[in-house]
Amino acid sequence: MKIYAISGLGADERVFNSLKLDYDLEVLPWKPFSKDDTMNSYALKMIEGIDLLKPYGFIGVSFGGMLVSELSKNQTANFYILVSSVFTRSELPWWFKLNIPFYKLPTFIFEITKTWVRVFFGAKNSPLIKRILKESDPIFIKNAIRLIINWQSNLKGEVYRIHGDHDLIIPRPDKSIPSVKGGHFVIVDKATEISTIINLIIKKVINKNT
Repeated sequence: MKIYAISGLGADERVFNSLKLDYDLEVLPWKPFSKDDTMNSYALKMIEGIDLLKPYGFIGVSFGGMLVSELSKNQTANFYILVSSVFTRSELPWWFKLNIPFYKLPTFIFEITKTWVRVFFGAKNSPLIKRILKESDPIFIKNAIRLIINWQSNLKGEVYRIHGDHDLIIPRPDKSIPSVKGGHFVIVDKATEISTIINLIIKKVINKNT
């Protein structure tokens, strides 16, 4: 079983490095944005060129989870897993629902906010989140926020979910969603626990299809 992973807003493959999975994982690289991209069109752009002939599934973290949620509408993969993310626009935190076009702010504002926003991640691995945010591209962040704010669809497919119970960036929208103790950075801080959950989900999917 192949796992295709999409990281969070401004993040990269490092958020998956601590996972210990029983299956082959490939982190999809970010693609260039176009001014006409929507959440759905960008999600489809992210999977251009991947091998869809062998059994596969998706894992998305935060913004990457929103993209995976869009992909779940097609129901062609064996599984879709969202970590620290939301299913639909209706689950977004209230500040995104205000529809304020934050993405139109000058780029330097996004550069400045990178130095203090990390406190909201509740990350135990502070050096890693600090490096990731420092190296993140403010232009990418602006475009991703544009997609999130303008995300229109509330349709959804069937997905598995994992969330931190003290996530300050994307609070757990529903108490019935399986959670682990931690904040928005649980993919790293709780990598062992998250790995166990993901392995069990995929094993369940494989057994169901055999």
